[in-house]
Amino acid sequence: MAALTGLSAAGCGDDGQLATTPDGAPAAGENTPGVPPGAPYDLDGRQWGKLPQADQFLAVTAFINDNPDRCEGAEIGSVSFYVTDAYANDLPPAAAAAEPLAAGCDAVLGG
Repeated sequence: MAALTGLSAAGCGDDGQLATTPDGAPAAGENTPGVPPGAPYDLDGRQWGKLPQADQFLAVTAFINDNPDRCEGAEIGSVSFYVTDAYANDLPPAAAAAEPLAAGCDAVLGG
């Protein structure tokens, strides 16, 4: 019984709400470092997963165009698959898409 009481007390906060993102971590789309304002890849994993494949490809294309030194020559479909796979396996859904997009370019190009 004491363990149950301890668990209930541990889950209580001032307003009864649980935090959904870590403090100090901006959501993608809100001042994501290194991402131009309005870029189609200025989103997080939850947003990425809701995009139709055509829009994912547009986001990858924009990222490649904005990062030619890192991504020139990367195949769009392969980078898109890498991003989707990263979120499905181990990347937190609140992580900005720019992170797996950059890693996807590196993986596809062998960098």
